[in-house]
Amino acid sequence: MNLVSLVGETIQSIHVFRGGVHSAWIDKNTLPIAAWGAFLDVLDSGMLKITACEVDIGPKRYPALGLQIQPCSAADLRYQTADGQSVEAEVLAEVRSLLPFKIVRVEQSDPLGEDTVTQYVLIGSEGMRLVFRHMVPPTTLGIAVLPPVATVGRGDA
Repeated sequence: MNLVSLVGETIQSIHVFRGGVHSAWIDKNTLPIAAWGAFLDVLDSGMLKITACEVDIGPKRYPALGLQIQPCSAADLRYQTADGQSVEAEVLAEVRSLLPFKIVRVEQSDPLGEDTVTQYVLIGSEGMRLVFRHMVPPTTLGIAVLPPVATVGRGDA
């Protein structure tokens, strides 16, 4: 499954289990929000989980970095640690003002050069962009909320 199929859908909420990135791993591909996974609550379609993963790209090659998208449920927003503590995913506060987020376009790319899809950009009806990218260290999901891309119009001479 990929996020391209979400064009025309509306995201009601996004939850995350936040993580961190050690300063030694920060580079041009690091995004401002680091998480272990993101959960999209899609109106009329249910929930989807986005996680960073490894992708088998064939014999005699090391696994590549990628993104995994899979259906999930509200139960996945909570887990128990080994010592019995309950941990709940938090609402991604950085996107609250954008919700509901109607997806008009999805771009997929590979900024990491892994020969796989390592980034999805969801573009909303107002032009705002939600970026989900596999970051280094491996299996860390990066998220960014970006303004619309400025377009240069042709002026009358």
